[in-house]
Amino acid sequence: MKAYKAFFIIICLIFASHAYSFEGSDNAPMYGNSIFPLTDVDVKLSTIKVLMIKKENDTASKITAEYVLENKSKKELKFEVAFPVESNCLGCTAMPDDFKVSVNNGTIKTFTSKIMNKDFYTGIRKALGIKDKADVKKIYEIPLIVWEVSIKPKEKKIIIIRYTTEWIGDSGGESFIYRLGALYLWKGKINKAYFSLELTKDLIVNIKAQDPSAWPKITIDPKRYLVKDHAIEWFFNDLKQEQITHISIVVDYRKRGLVGD
Repeated sequence: MKAYKAFFIIICLIFASHAYSFEGSDNAPMYGNSIFPLTDVDVKLSTIKVLMIKKENDTASKITAEYVLENKSKKELKFEVAFPVESNCLGCTAMPDDFKVSVNNGTIKTFTSKIMNKDFYTGIRKALGIKDKADVKKIYEIPLIVWEVSIKPKEKKIIIIRYTTEWIGDSGGESFIYRLGALYLWKGKINKAYFSLELTKDLIVNIKAQDPSAWPKITIDPKRYLVKDHAIEWFFNDLKQEQITHISIVVDYRKRGLVGD
């Protein structure tokens, strides 16, 4: 069972296929993603709150992610925080044009960098305690959006990032995924995590109905969710203990039924 779980996590981290575009092309989708420290620092991510909003007749979701960082050391720490611009389009270089970051409500300048996919995924597997050696068949560079942060001893700072990521789909369906693997590169446990994925009214009606004969088929993961107003919500008290690797929804217009609780 443990081996299966480890294999599943690796597949989610490396080969996830549902993602969204920052280049305006369904053939080059960007993953909704999470921030991580570029170096090993004694900084804890204590709280995360992510709002993903999709309006009627819109093919994209507006993302607002709020992270609370805590310096657990006895000295001031200066380090770089990165957002991976991952895509299933190898070699794509375009960056999201509406990406904005603030620290304690102050706008921060960013610059670009890169990391090898093998190094990135190896770090995540190590943080998750996965000991097996997955073979990354394609080696490529992941573009990064990077900014500098300094935190005094025992200080807390709030980082907020905003950007837009498109749903990917065709006449057969549409899907969305928000990846969480990078969050495990911070120190300590993530005390509280909240994710809200706002959907169109028709999808929410079908999800609330919990009718296996409903159309279209809607697959939601993780399955331990709540439905409130026009959104699917997830709450976790210790995200590292849970080892949740992604938030996702798949809408299949070719089938009927709901996969949920």
